[in-house]
Amino acid sequence: MKKMKLNFVGGVLLALVFGTTLFTACSSDSDGGTSLSAPKYESTAAKYEIQNTNAAYQSIELTASGDYIITKRGYRYVRPVALTTNVVSKFLARPEAGTRATNGNIIYGKYTKISDTEYQLEGFGTIVITGSTDNAVSLQITETGGTPYTLTAAESNQAPESEMTRNLCRTWQIASFSMKVVVAGRTYLDGEYTYDKYGAWNLFNDMKNNGMLSEEDIKKFPGSPDQISDEDEIKLMKDAPLRVIFTKAGTYMVQYSGDRLAVATWSWKNEAEGEMYYSWDYDNMYTSGSGVIKIGFRGNQLTTRESGEFESSDISDEEGTVVLTWYMNEVQ
Repeated sequence: MKKMKLNFVGGVLLALVFGTTLFTACSSDSDGGTSLSAPKYESTAAKYEIQNTNAAYQSIELTASGDYIITKRGYRYVRPVALTTNVVSKFLARPEAGTRATNGNIIYGKYTKISDTEYQLEGFGTIVITGSTDNAVSLQITETGGTPYTLTAAESNQAPESEMTRNLCRTWQIASFSMKVVVAGRTYLDGEYTYDKYGAWNLFNDMKNNGMLSEEDIKKFPGSPDQISDEDEIKLMKDAPLRVIFTKAGTYMVQYSGDRLAVATWSWKNEAEGEMYYSWDYDNMYTSGSGVIKIGFRGNQLTTRESGEFESSDISDEEGTVVLTWYMNEVQ
């Protein structure tokens, strides 16, 4: 077998976790029950599609965990980079044109409920929601430093109530992931990893021990994790996924390092089996821009598992398989 080079292995493994993510080994996976309590604002979480075509915004969503997501008029779901490369992970893929939380096409932050109808959106202003018939609502918006104005909106349909949906739909912080890489029947990597420079050293050390690096690459590798500077650690974390928000309206939003955001959509394929469709194209759920992941819980951690195949000229005609599982803690 041709020795696997860093320019192949590093490219595939790191692209799977957005090209530059850092890792550290930790305990193996184990199944367990979940005892998640209801998020603070579960009863008032909703997505409002704005009907005024001349409005600056096309939707405002209040999530169960107290986050708000506002998309500006004309926002399109972005195509993730991983869809244009030969890697497996598309679920949290780094977007080609993800926007910033403060000056892009997505406005994101925390909100608090002031009264039964009024909400304070941190960094944006206030919104008063008045209901009417047929899911139509009136939104009185007062942006910070501005004067009030009113928009008409329709409340989006939500997924049917179930324990799985309730447990899923909240804000999650990525804690770790596990990855298994097999090429031509040989397992090159099989472990769980979290983000830090010590983990980067552990991962590449494992790669070296498994014959995945060239002698030239090994010489470039630091002798210890302490030799990785804070500046290099920041560079390594560029565009790494940090948080994921799921909502009952079918939204999922990924927050990356550098305050970059991207919004996609999800729906159940087989809820009883924990199988979920996801798509970066809201209007085309089942095209090449979509995929399927397996949802589960390890105690109170959310787990998402995605698998696929890859190939590279650096390993001749040999193909490999990758199983990537993310572990996330609830943000409260």
